[in-house]
Amino acid sequence: VETGLCETACRELIAPFARHILGRRPRVTLKLALTLDGRLADRERRSKWITGAPARAWVQHLRRRADAILVGAGTVLADDPELRCRLPGAGAAWRVVVDGAGRLPAERRLFTDAYAAQTLVATTPAGAARLRKRLPPGSPVTLWAFRPDRNGRFSLALLLRRLAREKDVMHVLCEGGAQLAGALAKANLVDDYRLVYAPLILGDAAAPGAFEGTGWLLPAARRGRLTEIRRLGTDLLVTLQPEGGCRT
Repeated sequence: VETGLCETACRELIAPFARHILGRRPRVTLKLALTLDGRLADRERRSKWITGAPARAWVQHLRRRADAILVGAGTVLADDPELRCRLPGAGAAWRVVVDGAGRLPAERRLFTDAYAAQTLVATTPAGAARLRKRLPPGSPVTLWAFRPDRNGRFSLALLLRRLAREKDVMHVLCEGGAQLAGALAKANLVDDYRLVYAPLILGDAAAPGAFEGTGWLLPAARRGRLTEIRRLGTDLLVTLQPEGGCRT
């Protein structure tokens, strides 16, 4: 009897299922497209396109494996994304938007396209009331209201656990933006980081960085293990797994 055959590949294959069963929440992959100096967009919030066609094609395969694609309200306001996998035969993942203030307009494609029934907005009770006033009667969009803290933010851990419990979501792909990425990282909810760096430098302090919010000082900085570094056309993919595991 031989043991350990293809162990690494098997662990990667069942990682979302293991997180779902053992941690009662989905596995969270954070994917960000960045300039070499760590910027998500220029100072005018333009990000199309930082990375090249091979990297964007790779993202479609990443989306295909996800049960839900998660973004912040700022990303929807800036880019009006579809958040769908365009590969043939791909299923329709949940499209989850974190919008605590309920500021999204009803005209966004996530609310109006043929897949609106797969759109879920995580918000607060006040935000949900604002969105209900904007969305047309009978809208298939799902609204989940979470109790906010004194800063108006709600628990992302509660959102993830509810996605696992009520929607059977095992793998969440977060595609930003910086505020949501920072909140997930600070809450220790990211299982693996997929950072795609383009050979571009903006050199602009006003351009948004990869993470917003208050992070750590150097002695307490999060450390991770590099599990993959490879080329995607002219871009560079860096995959990192946090050391010490993640919050369940």
